[in-house]
Amino acid sequence: MKIVYLVPNINRCGPIEVAINIAKNLKSKEIYFVSIFGDKNDQSLIKQLKSFGFKVKSFYLTKSDIIFNRFDKVQNFISKISPDVIHSHGIQADYILSKISSKGLKVSTIHSNYKEDYNEQFWPIVSKMLEKWHYSMHKKIDINVCCSESVYFEAVKHINNCIFIRNGIDVNLFSGKKLLKRSEIGVPRDATVYLYLGRLIRRKKVPELLTLFKKSCNEKDILIIAGDGNEYDKCKSLANKQVKFVGYVNNPRDYLRISDVYISNSSSEGLSMSVLEAIASGNKLLLSNILSHRECLKMSEKDTGYTFNEENFLAKKKLVDKLVKAKTKVDENTLYSISAKRMANEYEQIYVRKESET
Repeated sequence: MKIVYLVPNINRCGPIEVAINIAKNLKSKEIYFVSIFGDKNDQSLIKQLKSFGFKVKSFYLTKSDIIFNRFDKVQNFISKISPDVIHSHGIQADYILSKISSKGLKVSTIHSNYKEDYNEQFWPIVSKMLEKWHYSMHKKIDINVCCSESVYFEAVKHINNCIFIRNGIDVNLFSGKKLLKRSEIGVPRDATVYLYLGRLIRRKKVPELLTLFKKSCNEKDILIIAGDGNEYDKCKSLANKQVKFVGYVNNPRDYLRISDVYISNSSSEGLSMSVLEAIASGNKLLLSNILSHRECLKMSEKDTGYTFNEENFLAKKKLVDKLVKAKTKVDENTLYSISAKRMANEYEQIYVRKESET
């Protein structure tokens, strides 16, 4: 079976990591990664893809090429190699996939709740237009796979040809020797370390999280904020001495592995890769009570964590502290549930089903 992963560019971000994790866990396939905006590619990641035995093809299109449908080179390449499956990730890739012709199965992954994502970035009328336009692309694609059940609940209001397969991660990356020591960032060995890993933007509600943490923390609690964004200064102004800001980090796994609790107050998520990585790292979870976070907890066995709201934050924090003291390990069922292997197996069923029909 020949599979093309069509992506805007090849770099280290959530949707590309999902595509790579699917491809790495498929059985004996001929895999192509095709990037639309080749000038934005991460060459070290391309080298890594080639080391996995994947083929890489880069096109150097511009935004105007997309707007005016000038992607004949992509169409010609697809016609030449005649893939069994073309799987797109990202709006530009979805648009091209909806326009080109192919005898292969067209698949797209919906990585987020478009309504919430676009509302955060644009004026309401523009957001509504973009949401409608993006879903119109998905209607021309054979099957659309939502990255979580919570994303599916929104997508199915707009399109019928969708299912959900929950994201998964490479759980093997979260074991082995710790490369970062608490002492290197000024954290006591006996502290209970809470970690937030992500952008400091309105949707993540980190200022409110800091307020809740300050009201409920004890003297041995430390909160590490790893990330940046337009609310960084506001967050800094709300912090006390038990909050440490480390900015954007390119080694998030190291921070997860020195932490006890992963904490998030986000108002919306697709399916948080950081939460899944926290589970794999053995962290307990203290998460805002949103559908996506409840879904993450459902993917794990009991004693992983709790959701909270503003009124019960202190009570839920105490429950999580008890879980930390119990020092329970992540069980094998949980690791499989959050794994890329499970995710790839479910995608492969879609790919193979099409192959058996032809």
